[in-house]
Amino acid sequence: MNQSTIQDVIVSKEELHALIANKLLEQNVPDEHAQIVSDVLVHADLRGVHSHGAIRTEHYVNRIKLGGIKKNPNITVENVSSSVSKIDGDHGFGHVIAKKTIEQAIENASKTGVGVGVAFNSSHCGALSYYMELATKAGKIGI
Repeated sequence: MNQSTIQDVIVSKEELHALIANKLLEQNVPDEHAQIVSDVLVHADLRGVHSHGAIRTEHYVNRIKLGGIKKNPNITVENVSSSVSKIDGDHGFGHVIAKKTIEQAIENASKTGVGVGVAFNSSHCGALSYYMELATKAGKIGI
């Protein structure tokens, strides 16, 4: 393809979100998981971190096809104490697992003042700032 045929295509964040979600839904990813992954990828692109944005969609689709990411993981939470939780992601999307982990840490911190979440059996979770924003919006400090 020569340079004269290449054109920039600008889409809204809503359109980008829908394009990403639809690619994942085509792979039979549950809607809730497709929406979370799309949220995180669009978040990254809006902040100029394109290495963690929409460009990752094809990689994730390939990982699903090769069995590296489970479409329907059985994500479980084990509360080790009132402040500490372990989240077994069952090899699902890291974005979904990381969101569950930060939400659990926020819940624990709301009860005890400190919330620690540890995730395992996960995959790439994208731009970490997405999860820290969730903590900030909940009035917490995330590390």
